[in-house]
Amino acid sequence: MSSISALKHMPFEKAQQHSMRNQLTQHANFASVMQSVLTEKPNNSVPEHLMALSLNVNFDDISEQTKRNYYEQVLPNARERVDKSQSAKNQKIQLFEESVIEIKDIAIKVDIEIDEVNEALLFSSLGIDFLKYKEAGVRADMLSLLEKDVYQSEGLTASEKQVLIDTIAMERDKLTSLQENILAGTYMPKEKN
Repeated sequence: MSSISALKHMPFEKAQQHSMRNQLTQHANFASVMQSVLTEKPNNSVPEHLMALSLNVNFDDISEQTKRNYYEQVLPNARERVDKSQSAKNQKIQLFEESVIEIKDIAIKVDIEIDEVNEALLFSSLGIDFLKYKEAGVRADMLSLLEKDVYQSEGLTASEKQVLIDTIAMERDKLTSLQENILAGTYMPKEKN
């Protein structure tokens, strides 16, 4: 190879080397970013501020009758049973606990709405107690409203809220199971003494 042809190829080789260096740098940057994404980072967040919002409830679908006629009675009734000698935090926790009991025990008289007539007739034709089914749904809706209040309450730690929410979820699961039993025809009403 002559010296002239070697000089002509030099800029091409330098450009090729520069291009390869750029590609290697890009690959190294990509590998670095991937490594940082895949490497687990320590959790710097405060656990008191973390809580998964597990509400799968559309609060717009909860009837005004449930909100006004029943749920608005729950908190005042439960508040009457709260021990006032406790700290404010413990009073709030007891209020929520008493509210769960109140929701289970409050007298509910459900009516068949105009848009529920066909559903009620279908239930009746199948021998299913529509009013009992609807009552369980109203109680479950009230528990969802209470759960929302627990999430929004201030002054309680995340772990205290979680204990209350677990209690609420357990009661709501019982109501869901009751509704399933009513639909399956396996529900046996308790005999009044």
